[in-house]
Amino acid sequence: MGPEEYEALRSDEMQFAVLPGHERASEDEVLVRTDRFVVVSKDGPGGVGTARAVPTLALP
Repeated sequence: MGPEEYEALRSDEMQFAVLPGHERASEDEVLVRTDRFVVVSKDGPGGVGTARAVPTLALP
């Protein structure tokens, strides 16, 4: 995943990239599926705490 892809998905603090097969049906809404990664939206208590802990990518 390149910096532009990462910044685009993290523009919404509830969106995360996970490896294919690592999404949780009970917690994640799959938004995009590629052969390299899956973009999920985390709703509820699990997503809120995680959203605050994940920084945006620092570009030079």
